[in-house]
Amino acid sequence: MKTKILEKTIIELINNADEIVSVNSLKSTRAIGDGLKDYILQNIHSIFPSDEINSIEVTTKKKSMYNIKLTDIYGNIHFINIISHNKLTHFNMPNITSIDRIKKLYQDKNNTFDILLISYIIEDYKILAQECKLLAIESFDWSCLRIGSLGCGQLQFKNSNNLLINENYDRKLWLKQMLTEAICYYEKEADKNIERGSLYKKIKKKLVS
Repeated sequence: MKTKILEKTIIELINNADEIVSVNSLKSTRAIGDGLKDYILQNIHSIFPSDEINSIEVTTKKKSMYNIKLTDIYGNIHFINIISHNKLTHFNMPNITSIDRIKKLYQDKNNTFDILLISYIIEDYKILAQECKLLAIESFDWSCLRIGSLGCGQLQFKNSNNLLINENYDRKLWLKQMLTEAICYYEKEADKNIERGSLYKKIKKKLVS
């Protein structure tokens, strides 16, 4: 896909919008994120070039790992997750998806999990997109990623303000690093559970005696 043109199209689309969310909702980062996501999905066919796409579908299900599923003319399938970021904030640690879902998705070499990252500011009661990036998850260096304690392990940005992008990524090496990080995460969680178990045993013993 011609990602640079696509990214520019999204910025122009957002900045030319009359109202994406109400003025009152501008105080809520979550409301803005949902509003931007809905606006992109509503205008999906004017964003992605039809000559490069075989099929495109959208979903608004909260538990889905993607918002857009796109199959290009070469048979590659892109699962795109829309994430927004307020550049005027100092710290943001958004959830991306579970590492288990990425592991399963990447068993097929034709699948790619992409992040559509929209960075914006609020100016004169209006959302202004300043930057837009469509990147495969493996473009993000592991120095800016972490696995959080949610479900089987939730992939997160450490801070959306400090992202290290490697466009010359090696997918196999990135996945290998994910497995290494996952093993460390599960080992730490196991240690925590042992400590918690010991604590509850002590509490139980005191109650019984």
